[in-house]
Amino acid sequence: VNAYDYRDESRELLYQAVRFNDKSFALCRPNPENPPDPDHRLDLNGLNERKHWLWGIGEHTKRVLYHLPQWLAASKQDWQIIVEGEKDVETLENLGSVATTNPMGAGKWNLDYNKYCEGRLIAIICDRDEPGERHGRQVATLLHGTTKETRLIILDRNLPKHSDVTDLTEKHNWNSKDFFDLIEKTPAFVPKKTGNQIIAKKLSDVEPVLVQWLWFNRFAQGKLCLLVGNPGVGKSFASLDIAARISTGGYWPDGNNLPDGANCAPQGAVIIMTAEDGLADTVRPRLDKMEADCSKIFAIEGVHLEQEDTQFKFWDDDELPVTDFFDLSRDIGLLENKLNQLDDVKLIIIDPLSAYYGTKVDTHRNAAIRSVLAPLAEVAERHNVCIIGISHLRKSTSEAAIYRVTGSIGQTAAARSTWLIHPDKENQDR
Repeated sequence: VNAYDYRDESRELLYQAVRFNDKSFALCRPNPENPPDPDHRLDLNGLNERKHWLWGIGEHTKRVLYHLPQWLAASKQDWQIIVEGEKDVETLENLGSVATTNPMGAGKWNLDYNKYCEGRLIAIICDRDEPGERHGRQVATLLHGTTKETRLIILDRNLPKHSDVTDLTEKHNWNSKDFFDLIEKTPAFVPKKTGNQIIAKKLSDVEPVLVQWLWFNRFAQGKLCLLVGNPGVGKSFASLDIAARISTGGYWPDGNNLPDGANCAPQGAVIIMTAEDGLADTVRPRLDKMEADCSKIFAIEGVHLEQEDTQFKFWDDDELPVTDFFDLSRDIGLLENKLNQLDDVKLIIIDPLSAYYGTKVDTHRNAAIRSVLAPLAEVAERHNVCIIGISHLRKSTSEAAIYRVTGSIGQTAAARSTWLIHPDKENQDR
């Protein structure tokens, strides 16, 4: 058993840390009604002494560092050492160093102790174990910006586990010079950044890249785009025409006016989601007339969400039952999985976009729409696939075109480009 005095700046005894043979510890404070001899450490075997002490530190007792008066009296030009445990403090003091520790062991550093280290050169020597090193890093981090300089010393991994300052002196014959040599060769501590923070990048570190076009100057690869218009103007028909050309690598309608190499569609696969046209009586017949390669065009019929009663049942791919409608707010991950399964998808058509937001998304709220479309746009960028969302217009004709897209303005804002299909006033067949 040993007891260690904790005194304030005026050397008044505030409390003692009592360490037992099993290495456990407790705190006791003087009994104000029957105070002990201030220069006499607690003797637990002395029955008459117990009446002079109260167990516990007390709610209102000031917390201080060990040997605080000696610590504060030291020159700020010299290194002062923080260790874990009062015994290590006394070991270093016997070598001529100035040292301290906080009460109650590892992980108990209080921010109130920082003022005792302000403007000082602080070296923290950790015990050679995980709790000791974690404690040292915590103290160094909390002191950052308060001290003149802090150095965090992690003991050599070749030392036995749980080694401390006292072990180094008693078992390895370290002296004062050994400790200060270790401090001198240790660089200043710089804490790792933690917590919430803004991430920024210098634009000089950003490599410029050219836009990759699916259809030159109209729809870009890796981007979310919109195709909008009133009912019956041919939005769905136009999107299928784009899909057909991609499936075969066919010419764009304005191919003769496009730069060399841009007059043909990049050949690849297409994914279609359609909530308004039947696959068998509308979509497939249209694609056939457009001479599409339908083996490269995939229609999402819905999703299979595993139910508790079927989670151990195995299905063939062509027998997997649809259990729910595709929901952009829920099934983005499933869409990305499908992109990974299919080869070279160039285009995803969502017709209409509003049918796939799900029942929980308020399509008139900007934040709600952005929360769905932002992850969708990220999928487009990761897979370098163009996503075309089909949308209707509101009936009002007094607004600017950009505000006439149904739902929130967030749809138009999230899209890289928005194309409006409208009848030609001079030619009703166009």
